[in-house]
Amino acid sequence: MVVSRGYLCTKKAERIKQNFIATVSHELRTPLTSITGALSLLEKEVVGELPVNVRQMLKVAANNSQRLHLLINDLLDIEKLVSDKVHFVLKPYDLTALVKEAILMNSPLGEAQGITLSLAATLENAWVLTDKDRFLQALSNLQSNAIKYSPANGQVTMTITQPKEGVLCVAVQDQGPGIPESFQSRIFEKFAQADTSDTRKKGGTGLGLAITKQLMERMQGSIGFISEAGQGSCFWLTLPAATQVDNSV
Repeated sequence: MVVSRGYLCTKKAERIKQNFIATVSHELRTPLTSITGALSLLEKEVVGELPVNVRQMLKVAANNSQRLHLLINDLLDIEKLVSDKVHFVLKPYDLTALVKEAILMNSPLGEAQGITLSLAATLENAWVLTDKDRFLQALSNLQSNAIKYSPANGQVTMTITQPKEGVLCVAVQDQGPGIPESFQSRIFEKFAQADTSDTRKKGGTGLGLAITKQLMERMQGSIGFISEAGQGSCFWLTLPAATQVDNSV
């Protein structure tokens, strides 16, 4: 009975926490949308031309508004995953086509910093069993992180390999500063961020990799990485292989 009560108390506390996160996140969205819209109108100078210093302050406000949007979205995503509210539909997809689609989605973000995204190597008939939207979310998380930490005019390179029978892998290599060894064991924890001035300057919620790990595990896949200080980082996602013919079933 004692164990049962303790278990029930733990589950109740978890539900309260999850409900709180969901409620606060939803309540923040409405006013934040209004703030973002107003800032956008001011940046477009619909009320008239603005002094340079005012435009600079608006840019700071708009950037932080966007960061808050990302935080709210990440909080909602992690809450849904933990609560098992995310529905996955696993189907066969061409992994090469998915990677190219993700590159197309994130290229504007890279171009803004002079960073090129490319698929350097792939395989013939590289089909995987996955949920397309959730996989693109996971891969986009890795690509945006790689862009964030790569130097201006750098490159983010993707490769598709088959590490073993029945498994395909897509790797994302950046040219960033690498991940401190002391932080690597905590990198997939919620809200985890390396305690460096560069990391704090880059921003982020500390939820992206935790969300990606949850997504991949729910799709019968995995995530891993290798990194050395000054040598950049390589993150990879694995998924079960599928056959092209399955797509017509």
